[in-house]
Amino acid sequence: MLHRLSLPVALAAALALAGCSPTGGAAPVDPGGSAQAPQTAQEPAAESSAAMDQQALSLDSGVAGVPAGSGASIDDVLRGGAIAMWTAEPGTFTLTVPASSTCIPSVFGAEAVSASQIAVELVAGAGPCPAPDEARTYELRVPDGADASGGLEILVGGIEDAPSTIALPAP
Repeated sequence: MLHRLSLPVALAAALALAGCSPTGGAAPVDPGGSAQAPQTAQEPAAESSAAMDQQALSLDSGVAGVPAGSGASIDDVLRGGAIAMWTAEPGTFTLTVPASSTCIPSVFGAEAVSASQIAVELVAGAGPCPAPDEARTYELRVPDGADASGGLEILVGGIEDAPSTIALPAP
């Protein structure tokens, strides 16, 4: 389960250390602090992992801000930690985490750990990151093997300012 994320995480760390991070800076935020469309970069799949063969890795640097209609503010996320909510598109949810505007975390996507649990691994830039000063939002699809009808538990890894588990009620 989480072991499948180790290769993509190692790849992202190597890219970040080599200065190849696709983050490119903060995305625009509307005056209300809501997130705009996500930025996505494509990286070639690692041939050493059979599960990842013939697929492109999607490295998502998210967008600055909180989702419109979430009822949360950037301050809420900075003080209380990560939030998750469903989008209007079936099978899609947003994950908003505290982040530093100069050390933007990226995510590869969500992986089903069980029918009711999803793992999301965030990878921050190289070196120590300053204290979070913004909220970063990622739009993710419910992966195959997970059933959202009874709600989901999102296991967040790789970022110390986000809680390790977030409850996402049934849509």
